[in-house]
Amino acid sequence: MIEPPAPGVRRFRRFVIVGTVTNLALLGLFAAFIQLGIAATTASVAIYLIGVLVTYLINRTWSFESNRCHVIGGAGYFAVHAGGIATVAALQEVLHECFGVPSQLVQVFAMGLVAATSFALFDRIVFPRQPDALEPVGSALASGDNNARPDRDVGAALDPRRFPGEHAAHAPASGIVGKPMILVDFRRPPANSPEQ
Repeated sequence: MIEPPAPGVRRFRRFVIVGTVTNLALLGLFAAFIQLGIAATTASVAIYLIGVLVTYLINRTWSFESNRCHVIGGAGYFAVHAGGIATVAALQEVLHECFGVPSQLVQVFAMGLVAATSFALFDRIVFPRQPDALEPVGSALASGDNNARPDRDVGAALDPRRFPGEHAAHAPASGIVGKPMILVDFRRPPANSPEQ
């Protein structure tokens, strides 16, 4: 059975797909604008703004599966892109203008750096994962993760082969294993307990 990718991996894959497809489409649109006689600078700015808007909508709903309000999410998304533009411009100015590095190499380096940094900021700050969305309920148990704890995973299936040594303390009295259940660990007192 193929395991689903971790949320961070899934987000990154989708982010790369969105970026690749939209950039190819925008390059075609840029070429069309030039054929229509629109100035290159004007076409470039228009393409960039269209690209940011389109990728925001797709990344918010599909890549990052976020329900964050558009005011906060959109402001963060556009701020990250503004930082990206400034970074690319600064790298071109320093590496190309001052040190003579070919502008194409600088652009490739800058695009990679900005894309990686942008993903990290989108993933952690702009569209942060909700705690409940970090890992589906019981998935650590279902995947056989020996570090998972059945006493803190709700709805998990208990299996003595996956949790040797702990099964006896957590097994249901009926001996039925595999039914969703809520488990409480009575071995540790609550955080506000006078026993601590």
